[in-house]
Amino acid sequence: MTIFVKNGELEICSRRLLLFPDPENTYWKIAQDLSLLAKLKAAGEKYAIQGELSGEGIQKNILKIHGQKLFVFNIYDFMLGEYLKWEAVKQICVDWGLETTPEVYKNFFLPKTVGEVVTMATRKSVINPEAWAEGLVFRPLKERFDPDLGRLSFKAVNPEFLLKYGEE
Repeated sequence: MTIFVKNGELEICSRRLLLFPDPENTYWKIAQDLSLLAKLKAAGEKYAIQGELSGEGIQKNILKIHGQKLFVFNIYDFMLGEYLKWEAVKQICVDWGLETTPEVYKNFFLPKTVGEVVTMATRKSVINPEAWAEGLVFRPLKERFDPDLGRLSFKAVNPEFLLKYGEE
């Protein structure tokens, strides 16, 4: 989900759609519960928060989360025209009482082969060790862009997750 303020109004998007305000919609409920309109307005309407919405009633709730939770993984700064560094994202989340996606590895060198990356991603969840993790997202410590690929970031999907929870 992506959340931002435009012209004083809260805007919420699912992965592909701008969602109309609806007090019964899970996206709008979580934004209300986390007071995101007030927090984003207080920050000068300059941020867009991106996160994973998880929990009861969402994609089979594989992680067995009670209620719904937003796990923030990006904050985009409209004024700077760039994503904030991870340390800044974590600090804003602490200040605003938001959770971030869990950090699994930090300050390491990317393995040389796809097989090694997939082996790293084949793991149980940090949130619920009884469930398979969906995978791992890899990003450089310093934001980098490639002229052809764009922002450098990729996800290695856990094959065990696909086998157990994949589409049937």
